[in-house]
Amino acid sequence: MRVGYTAIAKNITTHMNHLKHPGQIVIQFILAITVTLLGESALAFEIDSQTLRYSVEYAKQNAGELEVVIQHNTDQVSITTISHLSLLARMFLTAQTSTSVFNLNDGNVELEKGQDYLKKDGSLVHSFTIDQGTQTIKFLNGETVSMDPSHLLDADSFPIGLMSSEIEMLKGKIVRVVSGKRTRLYRYRAPQQETVDTRRGKAETWKVTWERLDNPESTVTFWLDRENGLLPIKIITSKKGRNTLLTLTQ
Repeated sequence: MRVGYTAIAKNITTHMNHLKHPGQIVIQFILAITVTLLGESALAFEIDSQTLRYSVEYAKQNAGELEVVIQHNTDQVSITTISHLSLLARMFLTAQTSTSVFNLNDGNVELEKGQDYLKKDGSLVHSFTIDQGTQTIKFLNGETVSMDPSHLLDADSFPIGLMSSEIEMLKGKIVRVVSGKRTRLYRYRAPQQETVDTRRGKAETWKVTWERLDNPESTVTFWLDRENGLLPIKIITSKKGRNTLLTLTQ
């Protein structure tokens, strides 16, 4: 529970009546502010359990819908994404269900693992597990990738790492994005504030872009709702001159 400055002032006033020396008042005030700020930092990332739905377009053609199920427990956030392909998309793609798990540890959001399953029969096709101690990623096929601890970390399925970041501080930082199949490195471009038209009216967003280190023309751009937990309102993935557009519908 967050404590406002009004509550702090009231608490300090109460304690002042019991303190004999002015120095104690100053120390008490500093301690109260410090504890409150630390508490707010630990609770900085807040997201409700909910189900989101995104329409999906590829090269301006209807590709179906993506369902995103968010479950937020005391010390963990799990994401399940379920693809509902259009008839056209089924000709080229295989529907999958993907999961990713983030641990909440002292205010930090840490990606732990993820899996990809075939939607038709639930069989596991890809997975990854992250060992924070050894800074390595292990994939289902036995491949192991070392991580640079100075890099940020996020899941390809849904950007919880981004949503829990200090957006203003992201310019130029490197983020390692992990899926069950592979991992890639991106650099953050300078975030921008942008007003976006939605079905519910205008929304104030942060526009944030990842560009691939080995191919800067391949990008992922997110529009994060500044008034709703930084949930992505729109996501555009650009690759080889073609765009995949996800738009929040529910």
